[in-house]
Parts: sequence; structure tokens; C-alpha cells
Amino acid sequence: MRMIRRMPALTLALAVYGTISTADLLAEESVKVERVDPSSYGRSYIESMDEAIARDRLTSPQTEAETQERHGVWVIPSRRAMSSPHSGSRHVINKRGDTRMGIGFPNLANVHGAYFAGQASNGVWADGISVIGYRSGDVVGQTDWFMDIGADPRWFEIDLFGVDRIEIVALPVFDGSGFYALDDLTFSWASAAAEPTEKRIVVDFDDLPYRTELTGSGYAGLSWEVGTGEFVQRYVVHAPMDPPDSASTEPPPPGRQPGASATRGTLPTLKSSFQGVIRGDAGSYSAPPDTDGAVGPSHYVETVNRNFAVYSKTTGSEITNIHLGSFLPGSRGDPRVLFDQHSWRWIVIVPDFDTTATIFMAVSLTANPMGEWFKTSFSTDSGSDAGCWPDYPTLGVDANGIYTAAYMVGCGMTIFAIDKAPLVAASPSLGQITSVRGLPWEGAIQPAHTYGTPAGQYFLSLGSGYTFKLRRVDPPLTSPSVTYLGTIAVPAFSFPPDAPALGSTPALDTVGDRLMMSVYRDGSLWTAHTIGVDGRAACRWYEIDVDTMSVVQYGTVADDLLHYYFPSIMVNDLGAVAMGFSGSYSGQYAACYYTGRESSDPPGEMAEPVMYKEGLGPQNIIDDYGRNRFGDYSYTTLDPLDEVTIWTIQEYGHSTNTWGTYIAVLLAGFLDCNDNAIFDTCDIDCGPSSGECDIEKCGQSSDCNLNNVPDECETDCNETGVPDGCDIAAGTSRDNNLNDVPDECEVIIPVVPETPHNGRKNRYISINPNNTLNVALRVEMTDSAYFPDSVGVLGWAGEPDANGVSRVVNSPYYTDSWPSVLHLGDCRIVPVATYAVRATENGVLLSDALTVGTIERPGTWFYGDTVGIGLGQPAPFGFTGPNGIVNVNDVQAYLLTAQGDPAPGTHTTWVDLHGLGDGAPPNYILNVSDLQRILFGLEGQEYADSADQLDPADCP
Repeated sequence: MRMIRRMPALTLALAVYGTISTADLLAEESVKVERVDPSSYGRSYIESMDEAIARDRLTSPQTEAETQERHGVWVIPSRRAMSSPHSGSRHVINKRGDTRMGIGFPNLANVHGAYFAGQASNGVWADGISVIGYRSGDVVGQTDWFMDIGADPRWFEIDLFGVDRIEIVALPVFDGSGFYALDDLTFSWASAAAEPTEKRIVVDFDDLPYRTELTGSGYAGLSWEVGTGEFVQRYVVHAPMDPPDSASTEPPPPGRQPGASATRGTLPTLKSSFQGVIRGDAGSYSAPPDTDGAVGPSHYVETVNRNFAVYSKTTGSEITNIHLGSFLPGSRGDPRVLFDQHSWRWIVIVPDFDTTATIFMAVSLTANPMGEWFKTSFSTDSGSDAGCWPDYPTLGVDANGIYTAAYMVGCGMTIFAIDKAPLVAASPSLGQITSVRGLPWEGAIQPAHTYGTPAGQYFLSLGSGYTFKLRRVDPPLTSPSVTYLGTIAVPAFSFPPDAPALGSTPALDTVGDRLMMSVYRDGSLWTAHTIGVDGRAACRWYEIDVDTMSVVQYGTVADDLLHYYFPSIMVNDLGAVAMGFSGSYSGQYAACYYTGRESSDPPGEMAEPVMYKEGLGPQNIIDDYGRNRFGDYSYTTLDPLDEVTIWTIQEYGHSTNTWGTYIAVLLAGFLDCNDNAIFDTCDIDCGPSSGECDIEKCGQSSDCNLNNVPDECETDCNETGVPDGCDIAAGTSRDNNLNDVPDECEVIIPVVPETPHNGRKNRYISINPNNTLNVALRVEMTDSAYFPDSVGVLGWAGEPDANGVSRVVNSPYYTDSWPSVLHLGDCRIVPVATYAVRATENGVLLSDALTVGTIERPGTWFYGDTVGIGLGQPAPFGFTGPNGIVNVNDVQAYLLTAQGDPAPGTHTTWVDLHGLGDGAPPNYILNVSDLQRILFGLEGQEYADSADQLDPADCP
């Protein structure tokens, strides 16, 4: 479908950041372009979704790695997981928080002490530590409990002499585990008398790479043992890996760091939202989810650790939700899915990490994910990546290929360009795969989800300092060329802190500042990542011009209280942008958020973020290093039917230690008020032939007030099929108070006396039912604040007297001719109160009660009784005033003007507003509250009772 395209956003000059010359940097890129050997391809086969579902029913969740029993080991954590070494830059930890960890000595030793600190953050730190000394298997001593464990390393005087083994026992704090860091283990070799020698040995671990496992290594001549503690076995997908000595995992050097942008952008409209996968679905309890999903023509597909789910796009109802291993046998985690709008196919990739170093892939045979899939795989540990395995693979697509990039753990980073043509052929097969190996560590290399047909496929990643790197793979994919385009200077940013959340200790791991996703459209790349702003996690986004290698605009979504993290971004055919992410703070569970902008908004600005799914429970899913794992990324995709509607999937705390995902459907920059997937202006006018609005079903809406909004989207309170403003302009509706609301739609509060007034006063109601009906009026006194016990029938309106006045009598009365004034009572009989008047026809009740309220005279003019009517169904009734006619053809008719001018010596009434009190003659009408409640006021003069002349002074 062709849609109207808005003008692109104004290019924002960022000369202050500059652009580094590509020519100066080409020499820095030294890579190996290798064709992946087809002999490393796995089995290829076509399988229906029904077969995968059947497999899932036969698979027991207990075979999953989640249930594998593991114990702790001694390990040097990664740089990002390092807590606080005492000396140098490294320490050792009890991986998995094992509470009983041993160290053996080849000879008798005197263990003097060590520095201990909490690992990760408070909440998983061991409460205390004691050390037991052994000699030849017998216990020879034990220390007191060392309880001074905190963020900074502190010396623990152990003083166990003549031992050949020590066991460090920790007090557990979370699921039987207690994490700690150990540094500068100090001992000396003992004499036969177990007396200390002068020479002390200090093991400081600084000569080891990050992520070195000491257990079984014999490091420093000691035996680093496997733990024996008893704790809850948790299977948590490892955090994104990074090279052992990667400096880019640390915060960048100090620099100018722009803070949060203003919030002057236009918020997308939340069209709908629905529940996605919850931890425990399909018997999978993996964590974190690594939230990912995509929208197609008729379905929404979600892939998480470790589920594969399909939802109805129109209703959000779940169609299937199975284990990811049932969908792609052999795969493990970090799944990705997208819908390829070029081929109209679904694409899924899932690695199995270090088990076989394989990337599994599935490509649907049609646009229906519930149909058949072509499934295959390829090994990644070949060529210069031999012996290494893929972590955190990304996914992108263009007209020619499918692209993924991963950190090959133990080697460098690698791009894989997969020829798409064989995969979408009538008889699908896995064609040529070209690898670009040996790339430097860049967090994550994000291939774009490409719209349009640029020269090649773009890849964006973090460079050194405050730069992004840009590469391009050019077709044909049977023999692609790879171009390193250079670096792009970006505004400075800080490494993000972990995000606190209600009940979560430690804070939620935000996994760093790597780019989360990339989208290409109309010459620009859009991307986002998590950064730090004023000590809180925030979401930074960018638009980058690939031709000029410069930042067009950027913005930072931050808050004075909330932390925002794991952003994903999408731009639509109108140039409007939506970004989804998670958010939390110490007083709020992790929740789902979104924001956005339109192309006409000021550059760099997005709207104030909005929560679309509230967090409901704390998350404490602790990994082997004591980090609270919440996720690694999220995804935001574009509806292929209109390339305008944006769908985002985000993670939230569903319940205690149970993550959940939620999908939101957003209308960004798309003015489609009647939800027919056609731009509003195209609904109204098809425009010139072959123009942007010359599309099917265009021009079918009217626009009576020429405001470019289809009439069916305007307010129509009286349900005439015409917008209220046009009703008023045409004179078919009155608007006496000039508030652009038809009088018949106004809400009027019935009059109630402000103070009791029990004096005598004549009370009137001017009512004239149509003469086609035999109607009797029964008067009831209703409960009120002034007469709480005065409830009951007062009688029926009797025959009119010589003055045309009908009194309340005790017997029913029928007539075909009614007086202009119905007198409810005189001042000697009826007190100030409210009354119910019910209309009947031949003894059958026709309506709800009319209500009659009386008030005292407030000033020069008599302000009369207020009457309301409510009919159970439309019925022909008319109401007569002294100098005007109120036409009520049925309950959907309109109240027109009824006003009068009192004449001396005559009996008159007129409609007026209660409480006007300005000395002017009554000349206003009351509007209706709705089409079922018609409220109007009546005011009358005193009169002389024909049967008993009253002194006017007796009846004020």
C-alpha cells in the first residue's frame, strides 16, 4: 500500500563533533573474508509447525539444561563483572555463590589472611565467612566468623598454621548462595614445627586474563577445588560475553556528556497491547528472556529464552507457545526473529553457544508462521574462528541477504552474510555464506533491517572513544564485497549503571552500552543503546546519514527518578519514530515503556515516555557472577502491510522472579482515526491520478468542516451522523451558550433548594402531552434532604378549573385536552420539596418519573420549578410554554426556545435558568443532559385561587 510521506526531519548540524576521515582509518581495518565451507552446514529439512508442536508435546522440560546440577568454581570474572580488587585489577570469586570452596597446598602452609569483598552488589554478598584448616584430611582449626564484608576489600586475619588445605565457608543470603571476592591470599610455607617462616607469598591474580577459571589449573602451585556447597541450582543464560581484556567494557574517559533531551516530541498513539510469553510457559524457566518479536501480515511471532510463540495480529490471542528447542532442535539461547518484507518470509536464528558453535536458522515457506519452515544450520568455528563459539548474534535483512554478526568467544567479532535467494526459492536450500572474521571487539555489530534498496547492507557498531563504525556488504551475495566506510563521531556518553527496581537486590543488570538494533530507511540509519546520565540508566538514540557519515540528530530519554534500559527503535514510512524500553527505580517494579516522535518535531526530541505495562513483582534472577539478570535486548518492528504501524515488545516483572513480556501496537505519525489503514487525508480525497492518495478505498469519507478529519471521527453527541460543529453551523442544532456543543447534549444538574423553605408558595408545571394520547399525570412526593420521610403518592392531576388550573386529586383522570398550566398544589397544601410526576396511558405507566423541585423566590423574578423527564423508549410528547413551543417528537428530538414575558393580570409561565439572579427578564433555555434526560426550568407568577381567594402575602 502506498502511503503519504511527510517531509523528512531537518538535518541537525553537529560540526562540533566532527567526522573522522574514512581514508585515514581504512588501514586500521584488517579482516579476513572467507567463504564458509558447505561441509560445515548442518542437516536441512522442511517441517510444518504442526510437527514442531507435536514434538513439543512429547518433550519433557526436565531434559533441559535448566535442571543441570552445577557447583561453584574459582574464576577471575570478566572486567564488567569485577567488583573491587584490593591490589591491581583482578580478584577471584566463588562462581555461582558456592558456600563451600576449598584451596589445597602442596606442602604444609601457614595461611595468614586475605582481602575479602562483596561480589556484584549488596543482596547477594555472603553475610559472613569462616575458614576451616585441614591437615591430612583432619580439621586442625577454624576461624571466627568474619562479618565485615562490604563494597571495599577488607583484611581477614586467618592465622591457620601447618595446614595443607583450607575450606572457605560462607553464610548464604540468596537461595543458599553467598558471593564474595578474594584477593591477595597471603601464606608462607611452614616448618615441621608449624612455625611461620619470614617469607610470605601473596597471590594477587593480576597476571591472569579476565574470565580465567582457576579450578583445575594448578595456578600458583595450589589446588583450586570445585565447590561442595548446597544451593538452589539456577540456569541463567550467561550475560553477553566480551573479550577478557576489552577496555571498551569500561566507562569511556571523561568528556562532555549531554544529558536528557527535552520532551517536545509527539507521542505515538497506543492502539492496543497484549500479553506475550511469561517465564514458565511451555515448561521453560530460562532467564532472562532476551526479549525479541516481530510483526507480519497476520501474526506476531515472539522468540525468547526459551520459547517460540505465535499470536493473532488482530486479537492478540495466543495461537501456539512451545519450547524453543522444539521449534529448532539443538538451539539454546539469544534468539532473534524478523519478518522480511522483501521476500514475505519469517526468519529465525538461534545459536547453541559453546556446545557445537552452531547457528541454527529457520525460514518460513510462506508469510504464515503456522505453516511450513525450512530449517538448517551452519558451524561458525571454522577458518580463523576455529575453536571459538558465537555469542549475542544479531540479525538483519535486505533485498539480497540475511545477515548476522556475533562475538566469536576466544577470537574476534565476525559478520556472516547469507545469500537469501536459495533460502526463499521454490525448493529451498542453504546457499553461500560469506564470513568477515577478525573484526575488533565492538560490543555488538548490528546489521540493519533495511527498507528500500540501497547499494548494500549496512552494519553499525561501537568504535573507540565516542565513535560508531560503519561497514557495508555489497551484492551479489554469491560474491559479496565488504567495505569499511570508517567512523562517525557521536556525542559523548557514559557507561550505564545497573538499574534498581523494587524488591530487586542486586539492581538489574543493564549489560552495558552496546548498540541494541539498527534500521535503515531513506538514507539514514537509526540505532539506540543504554547509557548513563547523572548516575541513572537512560536510552540514547541516533539518526545517522550514511552518505555524509554524520549524525543527523540524536536524543537521550532520561528521567530524574526512573532508569530506562534495553531500547529498540523503529522508523516508519512517514518518518515517525517509536522506541520501546524497560524502566524501573527502587520504588517501582520493572515495567514496559514507549516514546516516539514525528518527522515534523524538533530535531533530537521525543515525547515524555509512557508506561504501557506495569511491573507486578520483584526480579532476583542471579547468575554465576552474582549479577541480577533481566535481559539483553528488546525489539521494535514495522507492520509490513502499511509500513506505518509500529509494534514493540518489552520485558516487565510479571511476578516474583518471573519475567513477562508485553507487546504494544503504536500509531506513530499515522493519522488514521477510523482504523482502516488509510491516511485520513486519503480517506477524504483521492487526489490526482497516480498520486499518493490514489489508492483503493480512497475518498470515501466526508469532511463537512474542512479540517482534514473524516466526519466519522468527529464528535457526534446526538448521533445524527453529522459532526456537532456542522450540526450547529447548519442550524439543525442550537448552541445558546456558544460552547460548540449542541444544546441537546449538554449536562444540566437538577435544581435543589440551597436551604429549606417551608413557607407557602404556588407551584406550577406547564405540560401538554400530545392530544393523540389519553395521558394521566400521577404526582408523588419523593425523598429529599428536607423531607426524608415524605414519600408517596399525593394524587392525580384533576380536571382544570375555571382558571385552567389542574389540581392534585385522589382519583385518576383522563382527558384529550390539557390546560397550559398544571398546578401541583397551592401554598397551603404543598411544601417546598421535590416531586415525581409519572405519565400513564389508560393506566399503563409510560415513563420514568419527571422530577419537580421548588425553591424560594431569590429576587425580582420568580425562579420556578425544575422538571426532568426520562422515557424508557421514544414516545411522542410535546411541551408547551407561554410564548414558544418546545418540540419533543421523541426522546431524540431537540429542546427549542421557550420564553415568555409576564403580563399583569394574566397567568403566564416561562422557561429560565435557576439561579441567574442578575435582574434581567428570564430569556435563557436549559439544554438537555442527553437524549434520554430532558431538563428544563419553569417559572411562574402568583395567581388567585378561584375557590378560595388568597392574600398574595400569604403565598410568597
